[in-house]
Amino acid sequence: MTTRTTYTIGVPDRRMLAFAIEAVLPHAGRDDTLPVLETVAFQAQGGILALTATDRYSLARYRIELSPDTGGFLPLTLLPRARAVELAKMLKAPKSHPLHPVTLTVEQQTLPAEEMGERVEEAVTWVSKLTVNVDTYGTAPAPTSVYYLDLHGQFPAVENLVRMNTKEPKRQTKAEKAKDTVSYAPTQLSGPVGITAENLAKLAKASANGMPLLFWFNGETKPVHVTSGGDFYALVMPVRNAGDFPVPSVPFALPEVPAPTPAKTDELAPAVTTTPDIATVPGEQSS
Repeated sequence: MTTRTTYTIGVPDRRMLAFAIEAVLPHAGRDDTLPVLETVAFQAQGGILALTATDRYSLARYRIELSPDTGGFLPLTLLPRARAVELAKMLKAPKSHPLHPVTLTVEQQTLPAEEMGERVEEAVTWVSKLTVNVDTYGTAPAPTSVYYLDLHGQFPAVENLVRMNTKEPKRQTKAEKAKDTVSYAPTQLSGPVGITAENLAKLAKASANGMPLLFWFNGETKPVHVTSGGDFYALVMPVRNAGDFPVPSVPFALPEVPAPTPAKTDELAPAVTTTPDIATVPGEQSS
């Protein structure tokens, strides 16, 4: 028997959540052979909501402090790129007040191993639905978006690559540096390091609020660390110029992404957007 568990968190500012989505969305993958990377990953723990996206050549994360009066945990939820675009558009709708709080609720399902056949030894857990509610305090219709998620798979474990810290690091011993997967220590560069125009364009969204982008170089072939304010962090693979011919970028050494389990249908289930008086399903016209 399938069991369902619900988790709810609150974001104090709808425009803040929209900005966070648009800051990381350009870094989401576009390779349809890796659908797990064609998503924005939502995950909350310890009162912080982290939005993450990567296409293996760049990686971005934006974090938001949650409302203290709501839950502080949200399991990993993968929202497909197209749905993330729709959600950001809804959150920054014209005449929307920036201080309208947002509630995110996910439904997580667990299927026991004994119901999946003899070859399956562990229960399977996945997030099947994401509901986003905006509280307008009665000043306007309160929009609600419901996303049914049929995508199954494991998003890469990027925690060792991402460090949300813009402060100068303390001095490290050689042994500590050897263990440290990410170092901001200044590096003597033997040649120029380039960043493609495509990757620069991806980063532009993160500075749309007027905060500058800071670049930290760690060698000609290692990822460039980029920060903006205290909440945005990105990694970008560089292009090193070898004479007149640029050396192509290579992907991150991300953990292997398992092949996703086929969805029940050929396409993702459509998002359902409602207001108190209107119910609309994309593809249908309301009368």
